Amino acid sequence: MTAIDLTDARRERFDALAHQCVSCGLCLPHCPTFDLLAAESDGPRGRIHIMQRLVAGDLTVEEAREPLDRCLGCRACETACPSDVQYGQLLEIARDGGAQTPSVQVRALLSFVRRPRLLALALRAGRPLARLLPGATGRSGASLDPHATVTWERRRPGGPPAVVLRGCVMREAFAGAQQAAVDALAAAGYDVVAGPEQGCCGALHLHNGELATGESMRDQLLAGLPAGAILVSTAAGCGAALREHDARVLDLSEALVQAPAPPKGRGGGPVAVFDACHLLHAQGVREAPRDLLRGAGYEPVELAGAGRCCGAAGVYAFTQPELSQQLARSRVDAIRASGARVVSCGNPGCALQLRGALREAQLDVRVVHPAELVVEAAGPQA
Repeated sequence: MTAIDLTDARRERFDALAHQCVSCGLCLPHCPTFDLLAAESDGPRGRIHIMQRLVAGDLTVEEAREPLDRCLGCRACETACPSDVQYGQLLEIARDGGAQTPSVQVRALLSFVRRPRLLALALRAGRPLARLLPGATGRSGASLDPHATVTWERRRPGGPPAVVLRGCVMREAFAGAQQAAVDALAAAGYDVVAGPEQGCCGALHLHNGELATGESMRDQLLAGLPAGAILVSTAAGCGAALREHDARVLDLSEALVQAPAPPKGRGGGPVAVFDACHLLHAQGVREAPRDLLRGAGYEPVELAGAGRCCGAAGVYAFTQPELSQQLARSRVDAIRASGARVVSCGNPGCALQLRGALREAQLDVRVVHPAELVVEAAGPQA
């Protein structure tokens, strides 16, 4: 039986964060797994208690892993918490100390994303075959966008400089959204510069028990950002990992809404707004995606249970497939009830999850990145 393995600095940080929780339970109605399982150990309050006992030496990592494995890390509890408990940091520290069940799939993914070019080649070569595989891999493979080459630079001398975060998955799996982001920013008045080649932001490592590696990857990426430029994220999870350490990081929706010339367009009809957890709960961004759609001529539609996780949650669809699919089906029900035929989604993992679940439900609904909707609404002039 194994004790948690933490440095003194991590242990001190954990204790300081955990003591902010007053066990009021206001987080419980907002926790997706507590809602599904109705067990105290599957809610934020219970998990904090488990982690405290783990760090104190009263539990082993083997005893603590199962309820912590089931946590999505969606951070909806943080939005609800009146004491500003930073639950996401607590979970990352515990997992860094060993409180996470090792997974061959996860370790392979973490290795791949450290090599974006190799990952892109693997995605390109495996795209036709991946859709034939069972489970989350097949659903994701069938939901990838076609391969395309992205032109990362659109110079507008005199405009505020901006760099688009290329991403390890986004650059290949959602190349169309990345190109749309570059084009939309340039049309809105930014001087879009390519900047140096970027590696992975480290978000998956931070969330999956490799804090030191994730921190190093994050810091290296941020250090390469040109002076005076903003870094524009098209992926909510990546943006959250970066902007918590650098105020120059903005979500695409924010950058466009506050642009020198915010997008206008002829978009028409209702568009359901899907709030990615790490945009809404981790970054606190809610209004910008809606303002962006209105400005482009669309009618934003709210989903029942807005802010509820779709079950993608990084690698969760692979490690907890049954719970993940239950959550995905609840989001499909909300989309069906909205009547919208288009869903705006600014996070790649969520987009893959929603596309797969909608396809299985035989619903003809597009899941589109907001950058693409903006470009579509602007017409051929963009």
